[in-house]
Amino acid sequence: MQINRLFEMLHMMLNKKNITAKELSEYFEVSLRTVYRDVETLASAGIPVYSLRGKNGGIRLLEGYTLNKSLISQDEQNEIMYALQSLKAANYPESEGTLKKLSLIFNKSSDNWIEVDFSRYGSDDNVLFENIKQAILKKLTIKFTYFNSRGEKSYRTSDPLKIWFKEKAWYLFAYCHDKKDIRQFKINRIKFEEAKIMGKKALVIGAGGVSNVVCHKCAQNSEVFSSIMIASRTKAKCDEIKERIEKSKYAGRIEIQTAQVDANNVPELVALIKEYKPDIVINVALPYQDLTIMDACLETKTDYLDTANYEPLDTAKFEYKWQWAYKEKFEKAGITAILGSGFDPGVTGVFSAYAQKHYFDEINYIDILDANAGDHGYPFATNFNPEINIREVTANGSYWEDGKWVETEPMEIKRVYNFPQIGEKDMYLLHHEELESLAVNIKGIKRIRFFMTFGQSYLTHLKVLENVGMTSIEPIEFEGKQIVPLQFLTAVLPDPASLGPRTKGKTNIGNIFRGKKDGAEKTYYVYNVCDHQECYKEVSSQAISYTTGVPAMIGAAMVLTGEWKKPGVFNVEEMNPDPFMDALNKFGLPWIEDFNPVLVD
Repeated sequence: MQINRLFEMLHMMLNKKNITAKELSEYFEVSLRTVYRDVETLASAGIPVYSLRGKNGGIRLLEGYTLNKSLISQDEQNEIMYALQSLKAANYPESEGTLKKLSLIFNKSSDNWIEVDFSRYGSDDNVLFENIKQAILKKLTIKFTYFNSRGEKSYRTSDPLKIWFKEKAWYLFAYCHDKKDIRQFKINRIKFEEAKIMGKKALVIGAGGVSNVVCHKCAQNSEVFSSIMIASRTKAKCDEIKERIEKSKYAGRIEIQTAQVDANNVPELVALIKEYKPDIVINVALPYQDLTIMDACLETKTDYLDTANYEPLDTAKFEYKWQWAYKEKFEKAGITAILGSGFDPGVTGVFSAYAQKHYFDEINYIDILDANAGDHGYPFATNFNPEINIREVTANGSYWEDGKWVETEPMEIKRVYNFPQIGEKDMYLLHHEELESLAVNIKGIKRIRFFMTFGQSYLTHLKVLENVGMTSIEPIEFEGKQIVPLQFLTAVLPDPASLGPRTKGKTNIGNIFRGKKDGAEKTYYVYNVCDHQECYKEVSSQAISYTTGVPAMIGAAMVLTGEWKKPGVFNVEEMNPDPFMDALNKFGLPWIEDFNPVLVD
């Protein structure tokens, strides 16, 4: 960062009469051109610095010049921070250029503000300081009781920005929600017993099985989430989820609200977002609604996350092109969109990023294996939204090989694989959305395939339904009304959310990798095994909803804590996998590694 380099350069010149541009270039790891530009910057600021060319040349300060202890005093820094944060809070449109310049000096070095030794100055309340420090690092809110100089008591909710020591006391510099302004608090007047790190607010759109899991897990992760609003076309379903949480072991951890909203209606979504003011929108509605929700997030400048890519209602085609087209818009708005933070897609992408980061120089082959050995007892039912499930299964399969798509007939390619903790299962090659993004984001890819297991009863019933036209998405006229056969079928099939109490068995989802490390061939298999009954005991949902909902909560938490927060549209494998992988173990989806796996073929 230039400002830090300039200060250090000045101190070096004070300690050494003659220092060469080459020495400065090598020390700071910048070009000679940059060094001379820095010299010009110092000179323009009125500092008597000059350069001499030639054998005995170098960069010098005028003899006798002394440097003030600080060119920018602490009070001046505080004033600039007040101004910066006030401009941000006001969202003043003409401030963009100023904010960018000020951010270069202050925001990028904000971590340094809290890297201090509290005990050095006689503080014995290390827990309070640690809470404040974590709140700054994770961009969280703290709620505390405060006593002013007259001993008067008040309750404050604040976003901590900086801690500093002056006049023999510690101070907290924070945005105060109650006063709508930047304030400083003397830390020894903060009552720790009532100090509390507050989380962020999430708007969860959708009220199915996955939403139920997301909301339970947000309640579990109350260190990050303080409040959620569950919104859907049918408010009663949202109320049911709220009631289940209030009867669970996570009851009372966070505030829960519910609302009605049409996710196809951008103005409705915008109005709800403006009313609730969430820090992130978690989209677990239908994939047809991805773009309208993204539009609402753009208009309100709210971070966005989903679990499945956009799919047009009238075409059984799912690609990332529609959502990737939003990249520049989200960058300009300064907000983050995370695509596909379920399990597949989602964890399968994080597994790939983790393998690439820790075990491979290049990954050549990826096989994603999704096995569900659960038994719900029905002759035919789907373990997630029937409409989406059947559209996916009846579509042509495809895989990525040698830089192009290879298309197959539905269920054309079958393999048998012996899954750990499940046993041998028939699995079939499908097209799946993460193939598209992994082909772009993983180095050295030659082929990526996706396989999913299906029982014979499921396939037989599906074939019959397909033969009689019940899986069609083309509208037909019935008794004077236009109906879509697949939507009618969805209405008569069991609700996937109802399968939880009766589903027994396990799922196994993971990735098998082949590639190179240090010139040698290497294989690696990472997977999760999830038990349907255990999931139901915890969150009243079966494992398919659980394995999608947990990663959705984790992905949202990654954005809210700053781990995955950056402007633009991203697939999960583009982000740092390590904190996400740690969170999987913490929140119920532990992963298992095999460094000598049996390959698919």
